Amino acid sequence: MIAARRWLLTLALLLPSLGSAAPVEETLSLDLASGRALDVRLLRPAQAGAKLPAVILLGGYRRGAGALDLVSAGRPVLLAGFDYPVELPRKLRVSEVPRLVPQTRRGIAETREGLAALHRQLRQRPDVDPQRITLVGVSAGAPFATLAAADAGFPAVILVHGFADLPGVIQHQFARRWEPKAGWLGRAGAWMSSRLLHALLGLPSIEQAAATLKPGQRVLLIRAERDDFIPAASSLALETALRRSGARVDLVVQPGGHVRGAAQEELKPVLEASLEWMRGEKLI
Repeated sequence: MIAARRWLLTLALLLPSLGSAAPVEETLSLDLASGRALDVRLLRPAQAGAKLPAVILLGGYRRGAGALDLVSAGRPVLLAGFDYPVELPRKLRVSEVPRLVPQTRRGIAETREGLAALHRQLRQRPDVDPQRITLVGVSAGAPFATLAAADAGFPAVILVHGFADLPGVIQHQFARRWEPKAGWLGRAGAWMSSRLLHALLGLPSIEQAAATLKPGQRVLLIRAERDDFIPAASSLALETALRRSGARVDLVVQPGGHVRGAAQEELKPVLEASLEWMRGEKLI
């Protein structure tokens, strides 16, 4: 999660600059159906002569709004980010599951609702070009970005090291820890635990959401050639579903593994591919 946030910070830093004036920061409060408010951080250039493109940065679930902290001044882009409305422990204890399950279910629903509401608000802003709103989802943020693309019809979405097949991804995470210690028992435990957790959380189908994207929507998939964090079948499931939709899908497969570290040599190819695609699509 920390690595995804650092990636987003670096992406923000590399967006083209129009000047050196300090950006203007705003807080946009979105009222959710639950009665809670979701606070969104916005950063926009101090001076802009035309309607701005907008980029929503969606990374790991911890401190999502922190992705805007190191944005350089005067970007010709309106940047938006918010903290996920759920806080999960780094190490899950069985005793915490009864409390965390309803919180997590609510947090997932509120994140989807918040992204749709944010898209509506940005489209209505006089300083934003509604046809140039891009949602960037990195790693754990990619499923939320896929759901939001289906829910709200974002014009453009970038999915970095994304995935579908949520039960398979959860199983893979358990198996990576348990199988080296317990062999086939670890594999069996990972399978059972992943299906149970998936059912308890009532997780949505990323495949179904991806397959409903409409003509006119554009998607960039960036995949790591040697991703040991996400099973290849889960990455392929996302691509297959997207290609069944009406959206135009571009795929970039890059050497290396899942984005984790903040080393510039690891992040640079992903950043360059994202920015090149956005420039080519006239999104920035």
